[in-house]
Amino acid sequence: FEAAELRAWVAGGRVADALEAAVEQRDPGLLEAVCEATRPETAVSAAPQAVQLCVLQQLGVGLPGLCGEGTSDEVQRRLQMRLEWIKQLALALELGPTSGEAQPYLQGVLQAVLDSASKANEMAMAQAHPLGTEIRLLTHVLNSLTTLR
Repeated sequence: FEAAELRAWVAGGRVADALEAAVEQRDPGLLEAVCEATRPETAVSAAPQAVQLCVLQQLGVGLPGLCGEGTSDEVQRRLQMRLEWIKQLALALELGPTSGEAQPYLQGVLQAVLDSASKANEMAMAQAHPLGTEIRLLTHVLNSLTTLR
């Protein structure tokens, strides 16, 4: 798949299909392109929780790498988008037994994303990153969610 094709799917109302195709490709740039073409709130209402969890995981594990790319406007824009998506998807997760097919993976994914966000937080604090406060806030949100069982 190409980013333009998946953005066209989003424009045509196929948000869940576009997100699923992007996560299946395991290409962070492709997933970012789909995310930039829609809003996290739309994904929450359109995509199954299993797809949302995959998006959360793929956006989350790349946080330290993106933090390490510096503070250019482009990097900050991409990081800001990821932070917003991760926060919205994490807060929308159904954490109880009603979470369906994603339930066995919830805590593991949340913990992996928390570990990644914590590392990004350490990096942001060390370099006085402009988005440091938002990264720290996301870390607190994820930490709270991992303690809910």
